[in-house]
Amino acid sequence: KSNLDQYASVIATSLRSGVATFESGHGGEARLSNAYQAAMTHLREEDPEEIGNVREVTLTARFGYRTVGDAIGGGGEGEVADDYVGRYPNDVQVEEASGSSAADGNADGSDPKAPGGQLDEQSEHDGPSTTTDDKGSDLTTPTEEETSGFVVHNLSREYVAHCLSSSPLVQLRTEQRLGGSQPAINLVHMAHNPEAQGAKLAGSGAPLDEIRAVVKERLTDAFIGLETGKAEGLISSYGVCSNGLSLPTSHPLHLPWMDVLVAASDAVGYVHGAETIDGTPPDEVVAGISTLQLPANLLETNGLSVAEDVKMYLDTGEGDDGDETPPRLPNLPSTVDIYVTRPLTCYPDQGTGSGHPFKLVDYLIDTTTTSDLASGMTKVWTNTIEGSRPPHYGPALAATMGHFDATEILEAGQERKLTVEERETLDGCRLLQSMIHDLDANLDDIRSFSAYEDDLYAKVVPLIHDTFEELDEDSAQVLQSFFVAHGGAVRHAIAKTTRKLLQEGGDGVKSYDVPEGLTLQEFAL
Repeated sequence: KSNLDQYASVIATSLRSGVATFESGHGGEARLSNAYQAAMTHLREEDPEEIGNVREVTLTARFGYRTVGDAIGGGGEGEVADDYVGRYPNDVQVEEASGSSAADGNADGSDPKAPGGQLDEQSEHDGPSTTTDDKGSDLTTPTEEETSGFVVHNLSREYVAHCLSSSPLVQLRTEQRLGGSQPAINLVHMAHNPEAQGAKLAGSGAPLDEIRAVVKERLTDAFIGLETGKAEGLISSYGVCSNGLSLPTSHPLHLPWMDVLVAASDAVGYVHGAETIDGTPPDEVVAGISTLQLPANLLETNGLSVAEDVKMYLDTGEGDDGDETPPRLPNLPSTVDIYVTRPLTCYPDQGTGSGHPFKLVDYLIDTTTTSDLASGMTKVWTNTIEGSRPPHYGPALAATMGHFDATEILEAGQERKLTVEERETLDGCRLLQSMIHDLDANLDDIRSFSAYEDDLYAKVVPLIHDTFEELDEDSAQVLQSFFVAHGGAVRHAIAKTTRKLLQEGGDGVKSYDVPEGLTLQEFAL
């Protein structure tokens, strides 16, 4: 029996299955390093022949965000005491971090409610995750204590040097290389959301050219630090993980892909302009940029176009916009890897809208009615359910409305004056029936399960708590059964609405022929 923890177990299983690329979320390098080493130790003991066939493993890390203390020169709980806003050149405070970690909130540094201010899901937590699955099933796990203070974004070469010198993954790769261990580690460090450097300018209404010039200048500085780290053997290559790459060109936080390539080319010229460490002629040095990570899915297709444009330019030196694309820049690689984030998670208005995201998924829901419990649970996929509601929802709704119809109290009221307690119970039952009626009536209007959960915990649960001091056991069981059934009906309604949106298209979204027998996630991937 394996004694691996969950994350190490997933890495071991992935390696056995031919998956050899793993990502650490912001701040999760130590966990990935520990989990990877535990998985490799286990595999060498259990499957030495099989692990011998794995020649290289790619590990990726991101830098850019950190949480600093409440005041200059001091750190809050869980922070480095000597860290503060302004410790590194071009520190940009993107938000207050009261009660949150550095990666919470909007990774682009914008207002959480503002258009284009959403995180890709892999950026919402600090923990490690594989890059091979949707965010809905990744392994992201917070790794830092919740802290108060400020979230700061930085791309300076000084900050890059700090990140590389303190990186557990850099240390792991160095130890592996010195020890000659196999498989080799291909370590990719990525600048996380460079567009956050322009967030304050964008908020002040600065011209787009000014915003992009500042972002490109600071990204070049980051790449200088990364090129230096590559030349010193600390990392294998570098890249960019950015929401801005997929935003429309008119969006103030759009990051032009050409600016990324220009920054990489300029960084090579700066670091290797006079001479190189290994004697390679400067004009023959290939930039260390290897990876672009960006959001893309069936409803946010800009990222797919960016991927095609980058691949075409690096392969042919040409773009699809004619004279707007400059001649092929020097020192660039012939290709880069494209990693897609959020393949199943969509934000409104092709990634620029505010509000809750929704998922391109069907759900496996329990359709067992109370009378069927003895025969066991019956779980089915939402795309296989015929009709407007799951079969178990109607009986659960009727049972709940009937339980709280207060028939006995109403009949008693025809014969005598009700007590204060009876009148309060009657009012509570009417309020509860009204609430359940509204929940049922609004089913077809729900677009996001996370929005439904927010409404449930912010409005519905407090209403029940405030209406009844306590519920008898039967009433509590009836309500619990209803909300289980209602949750299934919500998932079914959301999946049905999402499927209809994909099939009909509109508002800049193409239509898709989605087979009824295929789950949305299978089709989307």
